[in-house]
Amino acid sequence: LVTGDDEGVVKLWDTRMCGNAPKKSGFDNCMTKQKGCVTTFSSNNDYISGFECDADGTTLLASSADCTLSIFDIRKISNAYKKGRDLTSTTTTVTESAKRSDDQEDELLSICTMKRGKKVVCGT
Repeated sequence: LVTGDDEGVVKLWDTRMCGNAPKKSGFDNCMTKQKGCVTTFSSNNDYISGFECDADGTTLLASSADCTLSIFDIRKISNAYKKGRDLTSTTTTVTESAKRSDDQEDELLSICTMKRGKKVVCGT
């Protein structure tokens, strides 16, 4: 699960780590306790308006109101799960995305991949 907030922070969640709380859904429990947050990316300066992930789950695209498209490499997190590493005790904070587009002079409000993930279209 991926979320973006008004300050441009992108969080990658593992809902299996949220635990169970009475009278709350698993996601609500995650959000209040921050227990299921696996990684935080904080390279954007304004709200996150959309997400797109590639087919193999290793690259995350985020459109933002700061007029940029960010590309996050989430392979390290994916590889940690494949190796069975315990991520329940730590949250990784990444201050820079793998890549970031030039300023597009208008906020990016939506995102879509085309041509089997080879092309990205953003709407303003």
